[in-house]
Amino acid sequence: MRRIVARLGAVPAALVVLAACGGPQGSPHGGAPAGRLERLTATQEAKLDRAEELLIQRCMKRQDLTYWPDRLRTPDERKNVRLVLDDTRWARKYGYGGALHRRTQQERKKDPNSAYQRGLSEREQQRWDRAFFGDEDSRSVSAPVPTGGRVSTSLGGCLAQGQDILYGGLPRWFRVSKVAENLTGLYADDLKRDRRFRDAVHKWSRCMRGEGHDYATPEKIRDRLPELNERLSPDRAHAAEVRLAVAEAQCARSSELGRTARELERKYRDKAIGARYRADVDTYLRLQHRALTTADTVLADRG
Repeated sequence: MRRIVARLGAVPAALVVLAACGGPQGSPHGGAPAGRLERLTATQEAKLDRAEELLIQRCMKRQDLTYWPDRLRTPDERKNVRLVLDDTRWARKYGYGGALHRRTQQERKKDPNSAYQRGLSEREQQRWDRAFFGDEDSRSVSAPVPTGGRVSTSLGGCLAQGQDILYGGLPRWFRVSKVAENLTGLYADDLKRDRRFRDAVHKWSRCMRGEGHDYATPEKIRDRLPELNERLSPDRAHAAEVRLAVAEAQCARSSELGRTARELERKYRDKAIGARYRADVDTYLRLQHRALTTADTVLADRG
C-alpha cells in the first residue's frame, strides 16, 4: 500500500536556504516588466490550492471514496526566505519557522486520509490508491528540469484530474511549472559570487557580531539550526530561533543585504531565463492567472 502524505507544505520555507527573498509574497522578482504578468500573491495561491483540493475531493466522491482536503497554509506559512531573512515581523513571531514545521509534522500524524485508508480492507486501499494516483496503465507525462534530469507524473487519477481541470491541461502545465519552479540552481552560485552581494554579506556579518552572533553568512545559521534545535526543548528552541532571526533581519536591513539580494535576484533570474525559458515562464504565469477564474467557478459550486 502506498501511504498518503498530507500535502501541507513539507518544510517551512524559512528553513530552506534558497526560496524567495522579497517583493510581493510569492514573487521572486518584486515586480514584473511592463506587459508581463506578476507572480501570484499568497492569497491567490491559496485560492488555487483550495480549488484543487475540492476538485480532488469531488472526483473521489464520484467513485464512492472519501478524501479530506488539506488544511490551507496561511500567508505566513507560505513565506519563502531566499539568501537572507529581513522580515522582522515574521522573525519575531516565527523565528526560522521551527514551530511551524513541528506543527506540520503533528498534522501529518493525524492526517484523516491516512487514518481512513488504514480502516479500509486491502482491496479497498488499493482502489483508493488507484483512484487518487492513477493505476499502472495510466499514461504519464515527463518534463526536463533546467538544472538537469527529467521528472514525470501520472495523467490518471483524481490528483492529476484536479490539476488538469484547474490549469486547462496537465501536460502543458506540468512541463512549464517544472521550468518556472526550478530555475534557482541555474544562477544561485553566480549571485552569491557577485561583489555587491559579498560586500553586503560582510557588512551583515559585522553587524551580527556586534549583536553577539558570530556568523559569516546567513547560510551558516541555516546549517546550525538543526543542532541548536536538537539540544533544546521546543519552547526554548523557539525562543532561541526568534532571538537569532530578529538579529539577522535587523542586520539584513541595516546592511542593506536584503535589498541587495532582491535586486541581484531579479538580475540573475532574468539572465537565467533568457530566451531559452522565457516562453515557458510566461506560459506558467498565464496559466496560473487563468486558473484563478476556474478556481472561482469551482469554489462557487457547492454541489
